[in-house]
Amino acid sequence: LQLPGPLELALRFGKSGLMADRVTAVAVRRNVRHMARRFIAGEKVHEVIQAIGRLRKRRMACTIDLLGEAVTSESQADEYAQHYLELIDSLSIAATRWKTDELIDQGQDGPLPRSNVSLKLSSLDSHFDPIDPERSRRVVAARLKPILRRGRERGAFVNIDMEQFAFKDLTLHIFKSILEEDEFRDFTGVGIVIQAYLKDSEADLHELLDWTRRRGHPITVRLVKGAYWDVETVMASQRGWPCPVFTQKWRTDAAFERLVAIMLENRQWLRPAIASHNVRSLASVLALAESQGLSVQEFEIQMLFGMGDPLKTALVERGIRLRIYTPFGPLLPGMGYLIRRLLENTSNDSFLRQSFSEHTPLEELLRDPDEARPLSPLLGAATILDPWEDQPMEPFAQEPLIDFSLAPNREAMQSELGEVSENLCGAHYPLIIGGQEIETARSLESVDPSRFSFLIGKVACASTDHARQAVEAAREAWGRWRSTSVQERAALLKGLAEQMRRRRLELAAWAVLEAGKPWREADGDVCEAIDFCEFYAREMQRLDQRPRQRHVPGEENVLLYEPRGVAAIIAPWNFPLAIMTGMTVAALVTGNCVVVKPAEQSSVMGAKFFEMLGEAGIPDGVANFLPGIGEEVGARLVSDPGVDLIAFTGSREVGLGIIETAARTSPGQRNVKHVIA
Repeated sequence: LQLPGPLELALRFGKSGLMADRVTAVAVRRNVRHMARRFIAGEKVHEVIQAIGRLRKRRMACTIDLLGEAVTSESQADEYAQHYLELIDSLSIAATRWKTDELIDQGQDGPLPRSNVSLKLSSLDSHFDPIDPERSRRVVAARLKPILRRGRERGAFVNIDMEQFAFKDLTLHIFKSILEEDEFRDFTGVGIVIQAYLKDSEADLHELLDWTRRRGHPITVRLVKGAYWDVETVMASQRGWPCPVFTQKWRTDAAFERLVAIMLENRQWLRPAIASHNVRSLASVLALAESQGLSVQEFEIQMLFGMGDPLKTALVERGIRLRIYTPFGPLLPGMGYLIRRLLENTSNDSFLRQSFSEHTPLEELLRDPDEARPLSPLLGAATILDPWEDQPMEPFAQEPLIDFSLAPNREAMQSELGEVSENLCGAHYPLIIGGQEIETARSLESVDPSRFSFLIGKVACASTDHARQAVEAAREAWGRWRSTSVQERAALLKGLAEQMRRRRLELAAWAVLEAGKPWREADGDVCEAIDFCEFYAREMQRLDQRPRQRHVPGEENVLLYEPRGVAAIIAPWNFPLAIMTGMTVAALVTGNCVVVKPAEQSSVMGAKFFEMLGEAGIPDGVANFLPGIGEEVGARLVSDPGVDLIAFTGSREVGLGIIETAARTSPGQRNVKHVIA
């Protein structure tokens, strides 16, 4: 990035606290505000009304978007909804002073609303979340219905914007459920967005068409390419989920043209509002409309405020109704919108960049995307790869989280919660020492932290004598376990990971019921436990590669790894499976035997963990289950001379716990370096 000369000098030579700091800050603030004014129509209502007046003089209509939609409290959501009510009132009053222009004010069925607003449903609920769609629907409906009523009273149009993929199904659900109510069933001054870059956009459009026919009244659909591509691709990659968007630009362009055809063919139900700055996409719309004999009043083109002014002028001169998406509001809340616009303008695949900056030949820009698959001039055909289809997988990959924005996943989780709470809770679990189940006179009762009367299960409560027995059993088994090959120990961990995958929803349900974790965090706890098994198995196999030699002239150096002995694992309650698993399997795969004392609050999860260890084939005595009172058995374990290492939350022994010792010998001798794990 090339900075202006004075700014670069100020950054290079300026010292903290001096005038250069203030000069730099002023320059940055001025430049940011300059960019913001290009894409944002103003900060106040009167400023955006003035901007609308200037656009109407150019024969362009508007839809107004209030920035700052990221609400973090219910009071903010109330305030945001109130702002829209006031905005509709202000626009409606101003509209009475606007001179009528048939190009932008007249549709096929009569006059069009001059006041037109766009809003995002997430701004009407600080906890807008698809994991609880009915609660979100109730909260949003309570704030959206007054806006729809005010729009209807004032003759204003209300459009519902689309946001990230995770909110798509919930947004469609709320939109359709409200418009199915008797009060709004015949309301046609409303619309919603479809994003062409989503792989399931065509299915969504067909479903919306079927629903509109059943409802019996048309709606407007704004078709866009999509503004969250970077977020969607990055988040899908991070989470290991299927990428919901097309990862190659030509695929989005091709999908866009297919969706345009569907909308124009069904314009009596889905009134087309087609948004793009791509000349090829716009030309295809006009050509298809002309081939079907459509009048210019049967559809409209939409474009963004501050972008592509030559294209806007050309469309108006052709007599096409053009509506400008016009955001306004304070600069700081509008930074997200500003960044999205900057990303669009600077993307290698951006039509505006390729046409105005890269000067890509016009015939290349106008080619059919299905045939030409247009490329950025900065990239050759051989360099374009779809990372979700063409890239090799890494040896270790994190276990993907469950996407609870998808209804089938929510239904499966709810079903498993019912199964666990109704049929599995209330059981009794013994100690496990030396492979034997041991009953005790005392027991620990684990209860649902949100319902103290609901019993999760009873777990045997160990004594200090049981702690001694468990340490002795582990030490007795250590000789056999340390001699077990790394490959066998790693295979046990991988088998344990498979057990967790098969019981994933069940384990998440136990975490919800016993530890009070929300669904996503409960699933994340299981995923992290699986990751520990897979990662530590691979890491130990890597460390065991032999020979590991570090020879220098006159010396022969050999690196060896040896286990330490018996590990006491003292697990916390807040990550009932993940941390217990991580500390335990790290010790096991490095050849140590373990005595595991789970937290009293999540002892049932500890029992489930040992069930899976048994199914994975853990030898008797190698892992010992010792639930009990921390001040009793925990204190006994940490003071037992038979315990060689202690792992607890925050301890330095978490992970492999490697300690290195080295034997130094004279030149010509053989050096042996032992790493005690």
